[in-house]
Amino acid sequence: MKGFSLAEIIVVLAIITLIMGTVLYNAPLFNMRIAMTQAARLLSFGLRDAQSRAVAVQVNASGSAPNTYGIWVTTSTADGNLNNIRDNEQYTLFSDVKNVDGRYDLPIGPTCGDATQDPECVARYTFQRGIRIFRLVRPGPPATNVNEFSILFRRPDPTVSIHDGATIFSPFTSGTFGPFQIYIESSDASINKEIDIWLTGQVSVK
Repeated sequence: MKGFSLAEIIVVLAIITLIMGTVLYNAPLFNMRIAMTQAARLLSFGLRDAQSRAVAVQVNASGSAPNTYGIWVTTSTADGNLNNIRDNEQYTLFSDVKNVDGRYDLPIGPTCGDATQDPECVARYTFQRGIRIFRLVRPGPPATNVNEFSILFRRPDPTVSIHDGATIFSPFTSGTFGPFQIYIESSDASINKEIDIWLTGQVSVK
């Protein structure tokens, strides 16, 4: 029986090496794409969680049942949450119970849910692998980049109001229903995802 020649073995090994090199080279990019998809879904699930809590009369840590739950996101790189994490690398599930002004009120201490330090915070979620929020767009005309969104669901309506830090938008007062756009990006800014929210309560990931 005739075996493989040395040349044939060398060619096969070269092909295997080339394939493995390509796979290993693309592995970080592939893993980051997966992480970006998971981060976008995490944020969209967070919005759905806030909506379901508002509609289902979810009891908070103090034992009361607020009629609003929402999500706060920002492009700020500051540490407004006082938890040693940049604000744009996380999002906050909150209830509008302090000033009842349609937006999340930043804490005076790091403890989420504490009646003195951060009474509106219900939970905070941090993106993994350096993923961050890098752009928030309010629909126009004209479409405008803004620094923050407080996306608030109110019982018993399935609709949503959105506060951009200066103006509050709702289906009853706004000339547009959306979408209000949240963009997240990878740590090296090479990949981004878009999450769209309408004032009718719809959420989609692109």
